[in-house]
Amino acid sequence: MQNLRVGGLASGIDTDAIVRDLMQVARAPVDRLYRQKQLLSWQQEDYREINKALLAFRDTVFAMRLQSTYLTKIAASSDPQAVAVTAAANAQEGVYQLGVRRLATGITLVSAWKLGEETGADGRIVPLSEQFGLAADQAITFTLQGKARDGLGGYKSVTIDCLAGEATIYDLVQQINQSELGLQASYDAQYNRFAITSSGTGESQRLFVQADASGFLNSCLGLSLVQGDTVSGQNAEFSLAGSVFESESNDCQLLGLSFTLKNAPANWAPGDEELAVTVQVGWDGEGVAEQIESFVQAYNDLLAKINAALAEERYSDYPPLTEKEKEGMTERQIELWEEKARSGLLKGDMIVGRIAHQLRAAMGALVEGLGSYRNLAALGITTSSYDKGGILHVDGDRLRAAVAKDPQAVMALFTQQAGPTEAQGVAQRVYEVVNRGIGDLSAVGGRESSFSLLDNSYLGRRLRELDEKIERWEDRLVKIEDRYWREFTVMEQAISRMNAQSAWLSQQFNVWWGGI
Repeated sequence: MQNLRVGGLASGIDTDAIVRDLMQVARAPVDRLYRQKQLLSWQQEDYREINKALLAFRDTVFAMRLQSTYLTKIAASSDPQAVAVTAAANAQEGVYQLGVRRLATGITLVSAWKLGEETGADGRIVPLSEQFGLAADQAITFTLQGKARDGLGGYKSVTIDCLAGEATIYDLVQQINQSELGLQASYDAQYNRFAITSSGTGESQRLFVQADASGFLNSCLGLSLVQGDTVSGQNAEFSLAGSVFESESNDCQLLGLSFTLKNAPANWAPGDEELAVTVQVGWDGEGVAEQIESFVQAYNDLLAKINAALAEERYSDYPPLTEKEKEGMTERQIELWEEKARSGLLKGDMIVGRIAHQLRAAMGALVEGLGSYRNLAALGITTSSYDKGGILHVDGDRLRAAVAKDPQAVMALFTQQAGPTEAQGVAQRVYEVVNRGIGDLSAVGGRESSFSLLDNSYLGRRLRELDEKIERWEDRLVKIEDRYWREFTVMEQAISRMNAQSAWLSQQFNVWWGGI
């Protein structure tokens, strides 16, 4: 609770202004602590930004350490409109003859005719009795089975039950969709059609009408379903290298190849001609070159970010603003001031500078024990001048020529693991540098993704120490302000007594002189 203080009643002095000025002087050490805390907080944010960039780059480097990155395959379909195909690294190169017989289908049942309007003349949703001309008290009951099974392994049955005068077409949709049968119902208000579809494809998709005594599904919803009917999906069927395969989905994986079947002969039957598609699988040299170019670009982006932080100008004449200082400034002035105040906090930083140096060294070093290509320069990847921060440039033609000439040597240049550090591949070395850098930056600045609520990094500890100092100073300032007010209060009391005595003496003199 804030004390209500009124000064200067006896002395006429503006005590509040004097105490405020005295406290402004007393707060100077606290303001210095606040400024120091803000600078450390900004510096911590800058460290974490660099750390986030290293973490993102590490994912790229990780892929470059794997041999599978350099063994990528490319697959081409002779008829992409019928079959789309991609190849994994373990797919064997060659030509495959694929024959498509049937596509996988699910269940799709739609009303055979336009149903009654579901809205009345007044725009309200009418009950089923009005939409289909039924008695209001007529019970609508039918039992369905889908692909879902119960705890005993049998098919789960769900009964849809409502009164025609109380439920609407949308209530039916909701009941079926909430039944967990693996079926979805919908109603198209534009065309007045009811539909039931399966959630997937293949023979496992099923709809069995276990009971529908009133024939509501057929006579009212126009789904051509009567009690005892079963509707199922269809598996995809195709042949490859003389063998026939089935799949519940049109997306199939086989021999390291991923097929998406898109077209098939109409009403195919045994003995009919298949839809023939030729699939050619080969090594993806262009893809490897693009991966290397992407890796170099990611490295350049990271190095540019680090170089910018190391070279950013520091404006020591622009300290962080206190809340009091901000009161007399516009938002734009504050923004421009703080832009300079937080600039260059990592200028010449030893930790960040060491990371940049080690990255450049790892990217440019020779890899011992290799033959054709022992460094990136041999692939046409060269370093810019020192004043440009070590940014790499890629000669795309030389890189692709090297990949085509000796792909195994290119792979070894990046991925080689055996032997001492000098024999480690480029990606292996860079990965180690990045990991060390992440650890060093985490130790000094912490990480936003830390699972611990306590930041034990160097700056985290420093910030906690400053918070404790600020808290102690704030307590001290309260006591100092109280002391100032007590002293002025004592002064006011003394002046008040003197004024009272002066008034009494004046009164006595007036009485004495008046009696003469």
